[in-house]
Amino acid sequence: EKANYSMDALFSGNGDFPENALQIFIYSLMWTDKTDMQVSPMLYYIPSLSSNKFTPYICIDKYPVKDFHTIAMDFKEKLINLLADIIDPNKPFSPTENYRNCTYCDYKSICGK
Repeated sequence: EKANYSMDALFSGNGDFPENALQIFIYSLMWTDKTDMQVSPMLYYIPSLSSNKFTPYICIDKYPVKDFHTIAMDFKEKLINLLADIIDPNKPFSPTENYRNCTYCDYKSICGK
């Protein structure tokens, strides 16, 4: 089963927030900044390993990301914009309205969730 997202979904913050894909892409971005070697971000879900349809690749707009360099610039731009929004003192911080996102958050006590 492929994990398929749009690039915008990675940064949307809605209820379908794919935090595991975002996390592996951040790791991939750090690595691609250091090397020209192919970087293949992959996710392995143990229950899915025996499926005939299993693939470890994360898909962006239905295309598997087999080399992160192909999306690195777009991802980095969106990540920088998100971080700029978070630290912008002129934009009020508002925590998610989807409490399910807070279940395992280490920082939920900060925003009172």
